[in-house]
Order: sequence, then structure tokens, then C-alpha cells
Amino acid sequence: MPYLYTGTEVRTYTGYRDQGTDRPLVAAPGGTYAMTAVQGAGPLPVPPPDGRWRPAPVPRARKSAAQAKPAPATPAEGDKA
Repeated sequence: MPYLYTGTEVRTYTGYRDQGTDRPLVAAPGGTYAMTAVQGAGPLPVPPPDGRWRPAPVPRARKSAAQAKPAPATPAEGDKA
């Protein structure tokens, strides 16, 4: 599950790995990260319990062309309205 970092400064979390880079987690304000606790660091909670994290908002799915409402039909040339 991705989490939104709400801190006001860049922060490095050496006990956690960024799943996107497979490196230690370096969180920047407003960034969204999927993370795992580093093995051997003990049972760390995900996300870190420092009050700077919240679940990332789930993007809304866009309607596909097939789901979109069709445009109303217009009379063909020569048809009486």
C-alpha cells in the first residue's frame, strides 16, 4: 500500500526500503511511497510511526470510451426533423 509523506522536510528512513528504487527510503514533502521494513531491523511498523504518513489517495478510474455516454444522434441530411 502506498503512503503519502506529509512532513515538511526531506527525511531518510534507514530502517525502510523504497519499493520503487530498492534503496533506503528518502521521503520528500508530498511524495508517495510504497515501502517495506528492512530485515534485521526488528519488527518495524509500516508506515513509520512518526505522524508524517497517511494512506495515499486512490486515483479515480476514468471512464473508457465504451462506458462514456454516446452523443445524441443528429438527423441525417434529407431527414425531416
